[in-house]
Amino acid sequence: MSQQTQQDVHPNFHLVNLAGWAKRLPHPILIMVLVLVFPIFGEIIADLIGLENGIVPVGESATVMQGAFQLITMLVAGFGPTALALWLWLRFYEKRPFWTIGLEPAGALRKLGRGFLGGTLMFGASVLIMALFGFVAIEPGDPQQQGLVTLLPVLLTLIGWGIQASTEEFLAPARYGWACCFHR
Repeated sequence: MSQQTQQDVHPNFHLVNLAGWAKRLPHPILIMVLVLVFPIFGEIIADLIGLENGIVPVGESATVMQGAFQLITMLVAGFGPTALALWLWLRFYEKRPFWTIGLEPAGALRKLGRGFLGGTLMFGASVLIMALFGFVAIEPGDPQQQGLVTLLPVLLTLIGWGIQASTEEFLAPARYGWACCFHR
């Protein structure tokens, strides 16, 4: 179905209209079952390949980069197969492109940047409020584990958090994910 000929079913809810790209949509009860099955599938796959706990042993002597790599592997291994299961479902059952669950390429970088900036500002404001009321403080510690040296590892973990957060939003039935778009 071409985007130009697609009829808008719901003018105020774009994702419902994108669901119209599907050749067939599952019954709403099946969707609720799949919302539970896909994450279980993801965890089973992560367990089978042994990545549910990451691949870098992290302990007291671990570097910040090792900790970041551990977190990335746990998030990708835990949520990547879930996203893969959803992609397979969309591709072979519903017969529609993966981007129709809200990953439209038009303006993607601008939207990503706006969301990242908004999230950073909200998180920063939360930390600032906690600091103002004395709930957080800078503690002395190993300079190799604090300060600017931690910036790159923290930024790298955004890869894993991006996969985790996206996968949850793809499946979120009470929000705007794939599971809410089961009718035409």
